[in-house]
Amino acid sequence: MDSGRSAGLFNNNQYAYVNNTLLELEAIHRNHKRAELNIFLELKHAKDRDQGAVWHRKVEVVPSQTSFLQRLLNHFTAEGRKQRRQKREAADLFRSQVWELLQTDEAPNSIKKQIIYDVKTGVLPFLKKSERKAILRNQDTILRGSEERRIVREAAGLLRKGLPELLLRLPKVSLEDSRGVLKAYYQLTVLSPELLPRGHKAHKAIRKLEKHFQNTRQADGFSDLKNAITLSILHNLREVLAPEDYQHFLGRIQSNRSSQRDQALQTVFNLILNNGTSAEPSIHGHPRELVTADDLALIRNSRLLLGKKSVRQLERLERQLEEDVSAVRRRMDRLPGELRNLGLDRVKNEFKDYEALQSTLAEEHQNQSRDFKELEARCKAYRELIAEGRATLLDVQLNQGRRWDLDVLSQSMTNRAHSAQHHQMFRKLLDVGQLRGAQVDLAQLDWLIMQNKQAQTHINVAIEGAGPTGLTLAFTQFQSGANVSVFEKRSTQYNRVQVVRLDPKWMDMLKFYLGCHHRCNKSSKHQFNLTSRLTLFWPIVFLLVSSREQRHDQSRG
Repeated sequence: MDSGRSAGLFNNNQYAYVNNTLLELEAIHRNHKRAELNIFLELKHAKDRDQGAVWHRKVEVVPSQTSFLQRLLNHFTAEGRKQRRQKREAADLFRSQVWELLQTDEAPNSIKKQIIYDVKTGVLPFLKKSERKAILRNQDTILRGSEERRIVREAAGLLRKGLPELLLRLPKVSLEDSRGVLKAYYQLTVLSPELLPRGHKAHKAIRKLEKHFQNTRQADGFSDLKNAITLSILHNLREVLAPEDYQHFLGRIQSNRSSQRDQALQTVFNLILNNGTSAEPSIHGHPRELVTADDLALIRNSRLLLGKKSVRQLERLERQLEEDVSAVRRRMDRLPGELRNLGLDRVKNEFKDYEALQSTLAEEHQNQSRDFKELEARCKAYRELIAEGRATLLDVQLNQGRRWDLDVLSQSMTNRAHSAQHHQMFRKLLDVGQLRGAQVDLAQLDWLIMQNKQAQTHINVAIEGAGPTGLTLAFTQFQSGANVSVFEKRSTQYNRVQVVRLDPKWMDMLKFYLGCHHRCNKSSKHQFNLTSRLTLFWPIVFLLVSSREQRHDQSRG
């Protein structure tokens, strides 16, 4: 094949020329006639022939007017041999142009698809049998975009080099050490399973690696890593590929099944579907157990790849999302409308001014200053709105947030009645959830005490142990109206670092109930009484909730 590339290769005129030539060949083929190719545009420069350029000459298609007898007689005449030589030269030229186009990333996929279709239907008889087989065998590779080609090329290189090196280091190989090789392996499995046929040495090497992690009691970690890598590959493809290329990628998977690829994809799809449709979602609400917006888009786009059982599960997932979004909307409908229009920048500035005046003005001056009283009243109103908003957000996190990433709930509100108001309110809740400071902690504490006061019954509850479970139980019982006493054998001077892993949803609860340990200057009597009860196990909570923050003495406790 000619390999030279002229500047004209990237000119759309070349693509139009090939497209027109193919259309003429197809028209002649439909009429059951023979087509002949003739060179009608000669080389511009003689040196182009030495450079192997294929785009400085063009061919024309003409129906063959010669009968079988004339073609037979032409074999024995000089003029006939000259015509055959010219036709072979024209066919070789067009064949080279076709091959050049098939290997060019810039060429439109529509022309490449047309060439493959013509090969299947016999429109291009001048192609050799081996060439036709090669085109049909590699049609998936031919139709890939440039980005897909780059990913496959880099993954194949990394796997070829990194896998043997990794095996030589066994058994001193960690899960993190294997991440790069596993990513390359599953990139090829998803994009080019034909490069890893059955019996390929890479499969055996991966099984050996898996056995190593089983023997070292890391089987679950290895399985989680494989699933996370496969999921990240699919998400990355949706981001980096053009929409047309991504749809073509999905079509290739559907039309060219591979057991290894199907197994990897089905595992990932099942994880997403199970996370979204579980009857009892994990109480921990770990990020890897939540359905994200990318997960939801991926599973919806991959509907054609799902089996009947998975399709039914996807329908249940859609219904579950609808129910959860409706529950969140009903919860937000109980919020005061002022929260939606609350300017958080103004709130933060007024909180800052209030704390500055509170620390500088004497108490008698505070009582006499009208401006300070007005500022204090506004800050109190802000705190009430913030507490209501953060309490609602915590409620969502502990319920719908154990199944869905919050962005999924936010985006799903844009397609329903009154969506603008609910979507705006939910975004406001997320912004309020990012607020930090002493006034925010005080607002949550005021809200907690108010819940205790409004309860109808006030039973006495004793809790043994001030660990994460004891703390969570203490606050939830207090919120429900109980008079709580917590017993902890360790003193307040106990300062050993706590090696405790709190799951995200538990951390959300403790952050809401305890705040982030900001300095407060003054507090109400009820606030003082509550925090004095927590003095015994406050250092433990501090180590769990804000281990990286400097501990401040609190004047209210």
